Amino acid sequence: MTDALRIETLAQALAEGGIERLVGVPDSTLPGLGEAWASTGREHLVAANEGSAVAIAAGLAMGGRPAAVYLQNTGLGVALDAFGSLLGPDVLGIPTLWVVGWRGHPDLHDVAHHRWHGEWTEVLCAQAGLDPIRVPTEVDALRRVVVTAGHRLGERSSALLVSPKTFVNTPAPGRRGFGRAEALRILVEALDPPTRLVVGVGYAGRELAQLRSQRRAQLPDSRDPAVDDVLASGGMGHAASLALGLAAAEPGRRVVCIDGDGAAVMHLGAALVVAHRAPPSFVHVILDNGCHESVGGTPTPLVGTDVVALGRALGYRRVVSVADGPALRHALADNAPGPTLLHVAVVAHVDPVPPRPPARPDRPTTPRRHVVGPRLFTPGPGRSSLPLHPTLGVETGSRSPAMTRCTAAVRRALVTMVADKHYTCVPLAGSATTALDAILGSILPRSSRILVVVAGRYGQRIATVAARWGHDVVVLDGSRERPVTPQQLEAALADAHPVDWLSFVHGETSTGVLHPVAPLAAVAQRHSIPIVLDAVGTIGISELHLPALGVDLAFGSGAKGLEGPAGLGLVWARTSRLCNAPAGPSTTLDVAAQWRRLEQDGQFPFTPPTLALRGLEAALEQLAAEGGPTAREARYRRIGQSLIDRLAPAGLRPVIEPAARMPLVLVMEHRHGPVAPLVEALRRDGIELYPAADGRDDRLRIGLVGVTDDDADALVRRVTARAAALSR
Repeated sequence: MTDALRIETLAQALAEGGIERLVGVPDSTLPGLGEAWASTGREHLVAANEGSAVAIAAGLAMGGRPAAVYLQNTGLGVALDAFGSLLGPDVLGIPTLWVVGWRGHPDLHDVAHHRWHGEWTEVLCAQAGLDPIRVPTEVDALRRVVVTAGHRLGERSSALLVSPKTFVNTPAPGRRGFGRAEALRILVEALDPPTRLVVGVGYAGRELAQLRSQRRAQLPDSRDPAVDDVLASGGMGHAASLALGLAAAEPGRRVVCIDGDGAAVMHLGAALVVAHRAPPSFVHVILDNGCHESVGGTPTPLVGTDVVALGRALGYRRVVSVADGPALRHALADNAPGPTLLHVAVVAHVDPVPPRPPARPDRPTTPRRHVVGPRLFTPGPGRSSLPLHPTLGVETGSRSPAMTRCTAAVRRALVTMVADKHYTCVPLAGSATTALDAILGSILPRSSRILVVVAGRYGQRIATVAARWGHDVVVLDGSRERPVTPQQLEAALADAHPVDWLSFVHGETSTGVLHPVAPLAAVAQRHSIPIVLDAVGTIGISELHLPALGVDLAFGSGAKGLEGPAGLGLVWARTSRLCNAPAGPSTTLDVAAQWRRLEQDGQFPFTPPTLALRGLEAALEQLAAEGGPTAREARYRRIGQSLIDRLAPAGLRPVIEPAARMPLVLVMEHRHGPVAPLVEALRRDGIELYPAADGRDDRLRIGLVGVTDDDADALVRRVTARAAALSR
C-alpha cells in the first residue's frame, strides 16, 4: 500500500466520472469527503441514515442528476434494504454508485463489530447486484477506477470499497470549553449504581471506559460499576432502543442512554417510541457537539434545530437543554418523572482523542471467517471475482431462451476477441484438456504427423494426447527456462519433414515460459503448416489475432486469464476446418457436430454447464470494462513486478527472464531451500499457491488470476513473516 492519499483525489475523480451530487452518512475511512466534494462546487447532503441516502440518490437520479452515495459498511444492511426495496431490477431499476468505507478490512486489525461487517462487505455487495470494486491506493489507478465506475453508472450499480487509512485524516484543531469528557464525568458522579448506563456514541464510550478505569485505580476495593455499563459504540443509532428493552427487562433499575446527536438523528423514530413507552425513570441523554465528530466532523442535521421543542413534540414528559456543568448537575438532581430527554450542548474536537477500551476478557475474540474462501495464487482457475457470484448462484434452464442468448453472446465475444468472420468458437463442457482432446480426436485427419514443441508439462500433454489418438508425434524438446527460438523450430521441421501440423503452448503455466507466438507462427506459415495453438494461459491477457498468425485451431479455458469459473473448454477453429472434419469416434468430443447444432438453433446437443456459461458471460463483460486483454496484461504485469520486487528480501527471485516471462504466472526460486514448508504454512494462513512443476523442490508458482493489490499485499506480508521464521 502506498502513502495515504488526500480525500480531494477521490472527490475530483467522482466529479470527472459525471457525478453531480453526493449524499450519505460520514465515515472515518472517508475523512472530510463532504467538504472535499463541496470544494468541487457541487452539492453535498448529509442524510439521516444510509437507507435515506440511497433513497435520496434514487430521487436525484430519476430527476436526471447522477448522485453517489457514501457510507460506512457498518450501515450497509440499512442501505441494502433501501436498495432492494426501491432501486433493484425488479422495482425502479435505477443503477447507483456507492462509496463504502471498508471498516474491518479482512487484512487489518480492527475492533470486533467492525471486523464482523468487514468480512461480509464484498459478499453482500456482490449478492445484492452492486459490483464490489476495491479502490486502489495509487493516485492514477484510483482516478481511473473511480472515473470508470462513474461513467458506467447508467448501465450498472457499483460499490467502491475504500480500505482504512487509504486517505489522510487531518484532525480538526483542538478546542476549549465544556466538552464531552467533562459532561460524562458529571453524569458518572451523579448516576452511579444502581443506574445502568447504555452508551451509543463512539468517543463517549471510550471516555466512559477511561473514567471507569481511573475510578478503579482510586477506589480499588469498591464494586466496579463498569460491569453494568453497556458500550454500544457500534450500535448505529440503536442504543436508545437497546436501553428501552433493558429498562423493560429490569423495571427496578434506572436506565440512562447516552447518545450523540448524529446517532440520535439516524433513528429519530426510535426516540418517538422511547418517549411513549419508557418508564418514568428513563433518561435519554444527547451529547450534542453539532457534528459527526468520530467520523470526520461533518455537521449533523440537528444543527439549528430547537431540540427542546422537538423533544416535547416526540412526547418526552420532561425535556431539558443544558450547556455547562452546573446546569447539567442541576438537571440530574431534579427527580421529576419522565421519561426525560436531556440535551447537553458540548464543544467538538476536544483533545486528546480517547483510545479504544481494551477487549473484555470474558468476551473472547471469535475466529476469523473466510467468507469468500482462501486467496488463490494458483495458475488457474483463480477465485472468481465477486461480481460473478450472483450469476453463479441461480440456475437457468439449459434449453431456455435466456441460455440460448447467453451462449450466443459468449461465442460472439470470444470470436471477436481473437479472430474474424472466418472463425467460430465452440464451448465444451470440461477443461482445456477436454478441448485439446476434442481437436486432436475429431478435427485433425487420422494419423496426422504433428510436431509438438515441449517446454513443460502442458506441451508434453499435447504430445501424449496426440499419440493416444493415433497421430504420428515428433517432439521438439525445448528448455524449461527459455522459449524455443524460430531457428530451433526451423531445424526441427527440416529434420521431421514432412510435417502436417505444428502445435505449441503459447504460455506454459507449468514453467512460466512465454513463447514468441508470431515468430514461431511465421516459420510455420513459410512451410504452409497449420497450427494447433494452446492459448490456455494467454487468452484474455495477450493480444492474439489467429488469422494473422495463420493459426487454424486454438484452445483455451473459460478460467485463467478470462477470469471466469472453471468448467468450460473452448475451441477456436477456422470454419472451413469444421466443414471438412471427419466424423470422430467420440460423441461428446465431436467439435464439428456440436458446432453444427449451435449454428442450427443455438442449443448444445447435450446438457451444457449453464452456470459456467453464465459466469463466463459476466467475466467477458468485466474484461471489456477493464479495457480488454491489453489492460488486463498491464494489470498482471504490474502486480507481478511488484511481487518480484517485494519478495526479493524474503529470498525469492524469478526464474524466467523478463522478455520470456508470461503475465499469468511467476515461477520463483527460494534461496533458502525446499518450498514445501513455506507452501504449507501459507495454506494455513488462507493463501493457496503451488510448488513449481519442473521437478525442482526449491521453486514455486505464483498465479495472478483475479489477484488484486490487496491480495498481493497480503501475500507479501505472510511470505515475509513465514520465510523469516522458516529460515531460522
